[in-house]
Amino acid sequence: MRSGITQFAIRTVVAIGIAIVGATAFGMVVAHSAFERAQVIAQETLSKPFQSGPKTEFRLGEHQQLRKILLIP
Repeated sequence: MRSGITQFAIRTVVAIGIAIVGATAFGMVVAHSAFERAQVIAQETLSKPFQSGPKTEFRLGEHQQLRKILLIP
């Protein structure tokens, strides 16, 4: 029969190994997801390069309001 310290060391090494494999797998999934998202964004940008969205219009409105407040001609 193995001693308690040896069993503890073996279990610790196995647990650390499982944690490393799990973290690596999770990191690969996240990286792959980000890569796919970047490809989609790039493809949309290439197909519609100068399309303004609601955020652009909202920011333009904010800019105009700031100019009025600061009395900038």
